Amino acid sequence: MQDRPVALGAALAFIALGCARSGTGSETPHRQELTSLRFASICASDGENPGRNATARWPAIHMTGSLFSVADASGYRATVRIAGDAIDCDDCPGPSTTANAVDGTLPTACLEAVGPVSSPLRRARISPISHAAADESHRVTDWAATDSADLDGDGLADLWAVERCAEVTPSGCHDSVCDRVCAGVRARGAPEVHFVECSRFVPDVEDCVNGAGDADGDGVPDAEDACPREPGPPSAPFGRPPCQNGCPFDTRMNCDRQ
Repeated sequence: MQDRPVALGAALAFIALGCARSGTGSETPHRQELTSLRFASICASDGENPGRNATARWPAIHMTGSLFSVADASGYRATVRIAGDAIDCDDCPGPSTTANAVDGTLPTACLEAVGPVSSPLRRARISPISHAAADESHRVTDWAATDSADLDGDGLADLWAVERCAEVTPSGCHDSVCDRVCAGVRARGAPEVHFVECSRFVPDVEDCVNGAGDADGDGVPDAEDACPREPGPPSAPFGRPPCQNGCPFDTRMNCDRQ
């Protein structure tokens, strides 16, 4: 009976610790709050007040006043507040707005961030995941991760930025090319991808008209390709005859070397 108060006290302490970790202001978001988080690209400004001023890209442009924690594969870097002032930039990949660091220092680079958060995620790590970009696909694809975020430093990913090719269209370059890319966020434990946004664009096929098509995508125009349906290297750099131009290396053709 003497052990009972000790065991009860330990149990209450464990419950209190769990409540503290999941409460408002916690450094790590509660699991149920993961589906409210999004990714955004934050780029440090190289002008006035470097390391403190930044530009934020979609979707942060519509989240004025929100906090986003910036991190890379090595760890936490800074937390910025979205200021909401639109930036007119012809060279920017999309709409951008201003942001200011409220914690930490921004490196002179563009990094991914997660938000909105209530306080800095100082244990966070955001890592890129190598894969073929959806807009380079020639077929409809399933969701593929572009970045993963470990928000509490336990070595397990909590969020993934994902994208997929949703539609393809016939192209003069290939049999088809992706013309509708969708991006979203997948949270650990959540079965559905959320914050899905899609964009449509006209594929660049200017190099695929007037006989300059490249059906197998090997970089050798069909008009000069001896194997237009089988990808292969150009013949000249490898000392092969023109009759093997654009053909796989294992192709054996009866032709005279020219």
